[in-house]
Amino acid sequence: VLVPEMSFGWPATWVPAGAKLKSEEGEVKTSTSGEQVLEFTFEPEIDPNNDRLELWEQKVTGSEQHIAENRAKQASASVKNMMRFFELDKVICWDLSWGIWECVRSGDGQTDEEGFPKFTVNGSAFPMSLSVPPAVNAQAFNELATPLTTSQLKATLQEAQGYYLQGGSTYTMSLFHNMWNCQQSSDASCGHKLLLLELLKKGELFYMGHSAGAIMSGENILTATWKCIDAFSHSVQPYNSAYVKLPPSETSETFFLPLEKKNDLFESRMHMLAKMRQYFAWDGFKVVEVLTFPHYDSRPTFASFPQSAATYLAATDDKGFFQQDHGTMVVGRKKDEERHEPEDMKSLRESTNAKKIPTLLIANGHSVVLHASGTKVEFAMSPEEEGQPGPLHWDTYMPLVSDKRFAEYAVKPGEGPRTKFSAGAISRTGVAGERSMEGDYRGGRVVPRLQALGLPSPAVGEEGLFQK
Repeated sequence: VLVPEMSFGWPATWVPAGAKLKSEEGEVKTSTSGEQVLEFTFEPEIDPNNDRLELWEQKVTGSEQHIAENRAKQASASVKNMMRFFELDKVICWDLSWGIWECVRSGDGQTDEEGFPKFTVNGSAFPMSLSVPPAVNAQAFNELATPLTTSQLKATLQEAQGYYLQGGSTYTMSLFHNMWNCQQSSDASCGHKLLLLELLKKGELFYMGHSAGAIMSGENILTATWKCIDAFSHSVQPYNSAYVKLPPSETSETFFLPLEKKNDLFESRMHMLAKMRQYFAWDGFKVVEVLTFPHYDSRPTFASFPQSAATYLAATDDKGFFQQDHGTMVVGRKKDEERHEPEDMKSLRESTNAKKIPTLLIANGHSVVLHASGTKVEFAMSPEEEGQPGPLHWDTYMPLVSDKRFAEYAVKPGEGPRTKFSAGAISRTGVAGERSMEGDYRGGRVVPRLQALGLPSPAVGEEGLFQK
């Protein structure tokens, strides 16, 4: 059931069939226009193979203008954060469904009211809106992007010292990277992915990946099918066409579904599968010889969204090698009776099983460091909190730290930058991972995997958020 966007500013809501009302009383909330509304919460059955296409259409074409607005917000925020916290003078930002922004820090050292450095975008002033508080002018920012070309992608890599691939939809990210990678040769033998790998092996570049960007670092992106949160077929919906610029090998007619088939889950998934197959888009960057599973969430509730711990434990062996016996990407017209794993997906899954690839679990807030083409974790890094005995346990999902003024990252005069979060920042809301071997969940199964993968490992049944 799709509850449409409300006139007073409440966003569209998609309520799956069979969802159960959590409370008949509801909760009083205030809308963006200041009106009091009563909000009801439904708890749906989790269906990782429903792409929520009707909701996506409302987000893209409705007042939210999700693709256009989010593109500008994500790109500009990434540049601002990297310039400030990595102390960079120049960031070149790619959006492979749109264009390139070359951002250069102002030479006079000026900052905005939040302390972020000011910078130019492709030689022009950063475009701000007239809203209060001011924000990026999405239309103007998007219009500043220069067109993508394969030569420009390669030139960027040869100029850069580091390459950061951020999060998002792994499927969309991989498809557009691999489409562009195939523009000079249909077999992807001379694209930007190969150049990236060569530069990494020479030590001329480093790779940093977050979320989908971490998944993309491996041989393939099969672990994206475990996440249960990426919608597979958003990319090929026809109403996206006004907000997407395609590579030369594609046209709107070949890439997007016909309008009459929009939001048809089966047709959408089959069309997306065909594009993934055409451009080898199940392939990752292959910068390391491991697979990665981010957002590992071992909170002590079996049904924790997105059930990621249970999914990881079911698809790896006790040494942490990829061993997925049942597919998590299925297609079909009916949920239970006719859905099946596509043959090429099954073949890829089985061949990956045979390779015994180490599969690293990474909970939110943690990170790993490997050598290019490496199979072994060199460093595993976790957040620390003042007053606690050690870093956060590796299997514990770091809670969101509310820090709108960036106080946790402030440099105090005479003291330098912080090395730990402030007291209570994590422990006030954090929930330790489940490490027992009792009950249906048996979260303690993670311990031998951590030990085999060379990651920090608590003892089975050990309590607490922090390592001792």
